Amino acid sequence: MNENQNATVQSLLQYALPTNTTLAAGVPEKTITWAVTVRAQPPAFPELYGGELALVSMEMLRSYDSRITLAEVIAALAQAGVSAVAVKEEITQTAINVASDAGIALLALPEESNLARIERAVNELIVNQKAQMMQRALEIQRQLTRQAAENRDLNSLLQIMARATAKPVVVHDDAGVMMAQVYPTVARRPIPNTGNSGRSLVQSLPYGAFQNWLAREAPNADGAILPSPLGFTTVLRVEKRTAGYLSLVDSGDVLSEFDRLVLTYGADVCAIELAKSRAIA
Repeated sequence: MNENQNATVQSLLQYALPTNTTLAAGVPEKTITWAVTVRAQPPAFPELYGGELALVSMEMLRSYDSRITLAEVIAALAQAGVSAVAVKEEITQTAINVASDAGIALLALPEESNLARIERAVNELIVNQKAQMMQRALEIQRQLTRQAAENRDLNSLLQIMARATAKPVVVHDDAGVMMAQVYPTVARRPIPNTGNSGRSLVQSLPYGAFQNWLAREAPNADGAILPSPLGFTTVLRVEKRTAGYLSLVDSGDVLSEFDRLVLTYGADVCAIELAKSRAIA
């Protein structure tokens, strides 16, 4: 483990943990130094140096001690110095209270999660964040391509993008009329760089502001992503003609590399979906 390398819980949620992981307690800015898996038999805790993410399977622990509770495990891990606990278990309010009191992050993993794979992904992210980010972006691209091949609707594609970035995604037609908008369904973390939710940002935008912006500065080049009243917007082209616009809602000034990749991959499949819709119509 390199003591100079770490990652935040927010980065883990975006690039390493299973997509449907949720943050039940703690803050996404919490820093993680390494990931370790808690074993069923003593010594249950691997060698800890402080700041780790502890991966816990309560089913496995109960195979050794049937009476042990999640709250007890969290308390013991907090005392050992971990910064976060990720668990395959329905999280009770008692467990949330214990984690909050201890000042650690508590994450709920999907039931089908593979702890060994998660440990590997988290530690790879800590060692090489850029490579892991690119890998997650390619996973999103594959999901989008698979959904498009299965003829899923536009909203299904937007949901993948919204879930990956934890930000709302909006599609307008070539005249600037909204066709679809999707908000993240999993409360994973707040939108970076803003105190307001993405929903508030969309709803508070003055009517006609986006259309006026399109009249002045609409992106025309394939792949171009421009700052817009909504956040960041790129063009959707069908047979070299503008069919619409795809926007990622974000009040920040800078688009992250990961979000840029998701928006670029999303634009490709959304354009294909619009072409299918026009052909059917």
